[in-house]
Amino acid sequence: MTASETGVVDLEILRHKLQAVTVEMASMLSSGALAPSINEERDFAVGIVSPTGEVVALDNPLRLGALEETARGLTRYFKFDMQDGDVALVSDPHRGPRTVHDWTVLMPLIINSTTVLHLIAVGHVRDVGGMLGGSYYPPAEDVWGEGVPLSPVKVRRYGRPVRDIVQTVLLNSRLEDEVARDLETLVASLHLGRDRLNDLVQRYGLELVKAAADYTLDYTERRVRSLVASWPDGTGQGEAVLTHNGVESIRGLVKARCTIDGERLTIDLSDSDPQGIGFVNSTAGNTTGLALAPLLCVLGRDIAVNSGLTRVVDIVLAPGSLVHADRPAAVGWSPYHCGSEIVEAVSEAFAGALSAVAVNPGASRPLVVVAPDVDVMRRVDPGQFAIGRGCAIDGVDGWGAAATLARASFPSIEAWNSTSDLPIRRMELVEDSAGSGEWRGAAAVEVLIDIPIDRPITLFAPPSNSGERRGAGGFVRFSQDGVDMPTPAVVVNEPMRYRSLRLVSAGGPGYGDPLLRDPSAVQADVLDGLISPRDAIRTYGLNSPDRTPSSSQRQGTASTPRGTHGR
Repeated sequence: MTASETGVVDLEILRHKLQAVTVEMASMLSSGALAPSINEERDFAVGIVSPTGEVVALDNPLRLGALEETARGLTRYFKFDMQDGDVALVSDPHRGPRTVHDWTVLMPLIINSTTVLHLIAVGHVRDVGGMLGGSYYPPAEDVWGEGVPLSPVKVRRYGRPVRDIVQTVLLNSRLEDEVARDLETLVASLHLGRDRLNDLVQRYGLELVKAAADYTLDYTERRVRSLVASWPDGTGQGEAVLTHNGVESIRGLVKARCTIDGERLTIDLSDSDPQGIGFVNSTAGNTTGLALAPLLCVLGRDIAVNSGLTRVVDIVLAPGSLVHADRPAAVGWSPYHCGSEIVEAVSEAFAGALSAVAVNPGASRPLVVVAPDVDVMRRVDPGQFAIGRGCAIDGVDGWGAAATLARASFPSIEAWNSTSDLPIRRMELVEDSAGSGEWRGAAAVEVLIDIPIDRPITLFAPPSNSGERRGAGGFVRFSQDGVDMPTPAVVVNEPMRYRSLRLVSAGGPGYGDPLLRDPSAVQADVLDGLISPRDAIRTYGLNSPDRTPSSSQRQGTASTPRGTHGR
């Protein structure tokens, strides 16, 4: 093996080791934080960043856009002013983070008085002030109605806490003790990452580690360029409709145009509608991460997601628009809405440009925040059980939550009911709710939750879009003795007037022509209660579907249908 070949082998080994550092950082953060949004829903990201703010490695690809913008902003803000052991903190969504909940910390790796890399971590803390506990306020007119945005500050200098700054920051939360622990855990994950990088420097040498960071970015750029160049040139357009802004019903259009030109891909969202009031506007960083989601679905597992990707893909946004909101727009619910609409519009545009990437991984999620009987600041969000819309792709049926929200680890009904005074009475799959296709989308899930009368509740749940191919729409209804009651799309901290809440997630989009679906898979779906006999005949063309399982199916020995039809 030649010297140059040996160098490439070492660089490839280090590329994987850099990614492994983020995995270890993520494990510490998820296990050490107190906030369920971090330790259960896994709403966080950790990464390694170049001196100029390019993301070299990260654990959560959907956060690439926000993490990259935040890192570049922090490295510029503290240029020539970050010393060994310093930790900077920011949560202002108009400086990179997705929302005011996203506390982001950054620490330099300094060797021989030179900044080699940075470590970065972001976690969703549960309360940061604002009009309402939990810092989700649907009718917010500006970011301050949602919470206190933190401009870049140092919470560590030379490794020591800056106590006056830290105490001032924590005072802005109703959950001071919990948020203090979460901040400490975020900082601890940076220290762990720095220690692991120092270990790599000791073992492989400083120059090789620096070269490996450059190699990692170049590798992703080269692979993505090659992938895009293999596609025929073309242009496609798509749009999605945002139906509510948290204040009133609207028809907010998110418009996307995707253009494949040689080895470059352009995603143009500049024709989207202007920003407005309410908490559904999106910042540029959040939009960038979500606009890349359909592309992430076609990258192989061997292509690491980092800033090498954004060297190839141009995201075009218009300042002041729904997808690039200017200060001081409220953006608290943007990861979900208009986030879902961003993913849907880009997915449709991709389908027009290249059918091979016609995947819609967007998610639909209601906000349901209920105050507990005691310690009302520690509000819970049973809306997490209504995350659905898992899409099908070519060769695989949809199942469970959409890919953009699939990191979350939700509690079982037994765990929820043993720790919550909001018992779940029913959780079932909904028949005929999955989007049809040769590959079926995920079925919707119905959840019935009892909520004590007069318990304060905040709700944002406008009906989601639906269609035969895209799946049934999701919704939330107040329920009394099994009867749905009139339910507004928005409720803000009002006492519960009915006995229960019925949550129905959105069904997932299907893929391909339903008439091409394997008849045995359709029959299996009928037996499982996912498809009715009527829909099997009308949509899938199955003759005489049978609700009665065969002897082999009763004995659990049914043969597996072709492909992976969710079986």
